Amino acid sequence: MDKKVGFKNPPVKYRFKKGQSGNARGRPPKVKNASTLLAMELDKLIVVRENGRETKITKREALVISLVNDAIAGKNQARALLVKIIDVSTPVDPFVRTAEDDAAFRAFIGQFAKPIEPEFLEPELQHREEVDGDGHDRAD
Repeated sequence: MDKKVGFKNPPVKYRFKKGQSGNARGRPPKVKNASTLLAMELDKLIVVRENGRETKITKREALVISLVNDAIAGKNQARALLVKIIDVSTPVDPFVRTAEDDAAFRAFIGQFAKPIEPEFLEPELQHREEVDGDGHDRAD
C-alpha cells in the first residue's frame, strides 16, 4: 500500500473501498409539485368504449371529450368553461397587419425616402448596343 499522505492522497483508512460508491445513497429524487403530479396523472392511459370499440386514450383527452359533450348537451357551466379555455388557448398572431399599420408605415418611410429619378425607372439598359448577347462588354 501507498503510505504517502497529502494533496489528492488521503489516508488509507479514509479512501473508498474497492467496489463501493462514494455516494451510496445516490442523489435524492426531485420533489414533484402539484402541476407535475397533475400532468403525470392526466397523461396516463385509460380504456374507453366508443361505438362498440375499445380504444386507449389519455385522461386528458377523455376530460376534453367529456367537457365538449357536456357543453353540447346544454350544461351552462361546461359551456362557460369551454369558452374560457378556447379564449386562453387560441394563439394571437402578433404579426397581423391592418390598413392603419400600412398607412403609418408608408408615412414613416415617406419622410426619409428620396424621390426616384426618372432614368432609374426605365428597365432598359442604356448601353444595350455595347453589350453582346451573353452580357459581356465588347472589346472593339
